[in-house]
Amino acid sequence: MRILHKDLKKGEVKLLTENPDDLWYLSHLIDPQDIVRGKAERKIKLGKEGEKQKVSRRQFTVVIAVDKIEYGKDLVRLNGKIMDGPEDVPRGSYQAIDIGIGSTVMVTKKQWLRYHLDRLDESQKSTRPSILICVHDREDAIFALFRRDTVEVLSELSGQPQKKEKESKASGDFYGDVVRILDQYRERYGLEHILLASPGFFKEDLMKRVAHPLKKIITLATCSSVSKNAINEVLKRDEVKQVLKEDRMTQESLLVEELLEEIGKRGKATYGLGQVEQATRRGAVETLLVTDTLIRTSREEDTYAVLDGLMKLTEQNKGKVRIISTEHETGKQLQGLGGIGALLRYRAEDLA
Repeated sequence: MRILHKDLKKGEVKLLTENPDDLWYLSHLIDPQDIVRGKAERKIKLGKEGEKQKVSRRQFTVVIAVDKIEYGKDLVRLNGKIMDGPEDVPRGSYQAIDIGIGSTVMVTKKQWLRYHLDRLDESQKSTRPSILICVHDREDAIFALFRRDTVEVLSELSGQPQKKEKESKASGDFYGDVVRILDQYRERYGLEHILLASPGFFKEDLMKRVAHPLKKIITLATCSSVSKNAINEVLKRDEVKQVLKEDRMTQESLLVEELLEEIGKRGKATYGLGQVEQATRRGAVETLLVTDTLIRTSREEDTYAVLDGLMKLTEQNKGKVRIISTEHETGKQLQGLGGIGALLRYRAEDLA
């Protein structure tokens, strides 16, 4: 997500969404009662009343006080009362702003809390880590670097393959050269992820030549050919989506695992809205964990004010707030505990 303008004294941040992950982040940055400026559409009828009228869509810029946030994989829909817009659009009426990839919105808050800013920073740093992609077979290899939404081909390698006939001899160590180049790029770019893709079982054969620390950062994928088009093919695969989410998911998983461990030994943790609220009001919460599902359902059920109050109070008491995705298993575990838990500054038993 690209920040186009930022003035926290005025509470303003202007954002451009660039990929699907940005929509997920945006849905957790915007809260009810925030003021949002963006593009909207309305149907208008053309022609005189009583005659056959044509229906057309008119796009315009509007400012709304957000009442409801809906998140989908390719769209965030904001509904709210119109604060400003064209003269012929009634103030106080309701309007939806649909935000997709490539949308620009201005978000104004009375106060940007720490967890909002952390999410904003995370959307800049973690949604598109640098990833090296290598597509190869027994004879050719292409190495490309993926940063955010751009792909840069770094180099290509060709070699004479080992023929199946017994009398044929290999002219060089092609797989060894591929591994050497992968390791050079790992060190040069400080890579944490490498995607190794090939048709058939070539990637598995090459992996027999790979050792740590290179081996631990490689994820295997499949492609239909060794070409620049194959790089785009690999980028669309589920393996890539998993790698892009891995950093965030790993951090979130560790927090939930720590919570479950502390709960299991009756240590510095509690869960459930009632218990967490009690701990928060006593200033005992060090890290508040809230699932994205709980946030969504509380908005739908018009109970978000309670949850929002707990997040704000946690920060006022110098605690941290982390929103946990339920797309992964540990997030689902937290959701099973009511969608909310807290790592405490002291044992839960001492709250009584």
